[in-house]
Amino acid sequence: MTTPDTIILTSVDVSGDVTRHDDMLANAIASELRRKGRQAAVRSIRETSRMRELRKTPAGHAEIASLVIEGTPQLIVFVITEALYFFGYGLHPAEMFRTVRKHSSAVIALAGDAATMEADYLLTHGLVDCCFLGDAEAGVSALVDCLASGCRWTDIPGLAWWDGVQVRRNDVQPRSHEISSSGPIIRELYERVVPSLSYGVPITTWSSRGCYARCSFCAIPAGHSFQKGPRQQLRPVEELADEITYLHDKYGATDYQFADSNFILPGDTGERRVLEICEALKRLPFSITFRIDTRADTVTFRTVSALKEVGLRTILLGIESFYDPDLKVFRKDMVATDVIDGLNLLDELEFSTHANSKYRVRTGMILFHPATTLAGLRANLDGIRRFRISPKKLRTRLQPHRGLPLLEEFPDAVCSDTGKLQFREPCVAAILKSFTGVFDDRHCKVYDTLRNLEKLSLISNKPEMTCPATMLRREVEDASYSFFDRLLAAAEDDAESFSDASVAIMDEEAVAFDSLIEVRGFGSIVNDLSQCLSYENSNYKLLRRLRVA
Repeated sequence: MTTPDTIILTSVDVSGDVTRHDDMLANAIASELRRKGRQAAVRSIRETSRMRELRKTPAGHAEIASLVIEGTPQLIVFVITEALYFFGYGLHPAEMFRTVRKHSSAVIALAGDAATMEADYLLTHGLVDCCFLGDAEAGVSALVDCLASGCRWTDIPGLAWWDGVQVRRNDVQPRSHEISSSGPIIRELYERVVPSLSYGVPITTWSSRGCYARCSFCAIPAGHSFQKGPRQQLRPVEELADEITYLHDKYGATDYQFADSNFILPGDTGERRVLEICEALKRLPFSITFRIDTRADTVTFRTVSALKEVGLRTILLGIESFYDPDLKVFRKDMVATDVIDGLNLLDELEFSTHANSKYRVRTGMILFHPATTLAGLRANLDGIRRFRISPKKLRTRLQPHRGLPLLEEFPDAVCSDTGKLQFREPCVAAILKSFTGVFDDRHCKVYDTLRNLEKLSLISNKPEMTCPATMLRREVEDASYSFFDRLLAAAEDDAESFSDASVAIMDEEAVAFDSLIEVRGFGSIVNDLSQCLSYENSNYKLLRRLRVA
């Protein structure tokens, strides 16, 4: 029997601006197969500029399948590590798998933490043949060997499969503490991705895989629950430094995004790890800048100072909420004072939530979830206002995916007909609907346009030109905070009559906001800056593709 062709599908857009854990795992699997002389190709389910259109219809799903399934592969592996990146763009996997089933007779397997959460549903409904629990490189390689030899594959360690009656789960081998020999794997990713990156987009790398935390809204802890060993595997620091040197020498890369779920580990272990990485970066014969993701309760003056010295420019801080009951629901294992202390510490080190700061703090938040209360919304609004966090965070909500530990605590949280999130307090849903109804149509469009102009001014080395856009953008932020405040106050005053009150508030806000941008000359600001900067900056069109912060 000939060596089977294997197609590995990653959910993240590998042809443009985003590379994350899904890409890394997909290429790790492909590299393992190639080392053994097997054929493997890595494709993205979003390798098309028409994806936003295609994802909306069954016909679109069929076209997506034709884009990613070439020839007659005998094995298709869907890699879904982070649920947000797979589901967050509106393409639910069940529909995708049904389409693939119609167009291919290949064995369909799942890999990655989010895939583990969906395994029971997809296996029970016959949409996939098997799912790899935990790390998947060795398991996929073993499955390919079985398909090539025609032997039974249901005994492979770490495999979940349907026996005709129930889902079976084979024992999973423990994880090792370190990720070994990952350099060649990731270089295959870079060969394909780096040449197509848009202007201003950092190259993604990683210093660890997995996550030590146990957040109930995240797929990664759920995926780790089937595998013993360390929740977060560390990459050798020397290998990381070698990779950055390789990227600098080959592509001239000096700006990086570390895709670690938590770059700074807790306690003395985390501090030693950060300082070791910083010493390695200091020894490089060139300078870099980089961005990291971490938690509010792991940042310390010593670690952030050291990272800042060797090029740290942006921190994405997973705070989720300023309200203790929310943090308890999320299993963040911290309290609101930890969030506030972390933001204050970063402010002391010149890291700011202000959009044009040299040293930037971006925040991850979830305001709306099944147990959201008016008190929680009030605490979060106060925190967002205090630290001047983007008003876009006022509409953030939990992404409801099967298998999330948080949803297991609230079995009625997702509507069985629509798949949409439901709330225990009815007026919470009304507040979200009322706010987004005006914010998305007015505030957000103006905000995004102004942010693009600010970015363009900075890239053009004309920061003085950002002043008109920045001043108006801050007024838009204040208007958004005030609008949310008015809605929340009306619900706090009389929840039963909120629906009627919210209509009047929405109408008044729409008129007031339109008047604000007219009086402040929004149209003139946009026209003047666009005409000046678009002619002077050759990357204007590329910039417009960038995701607004």
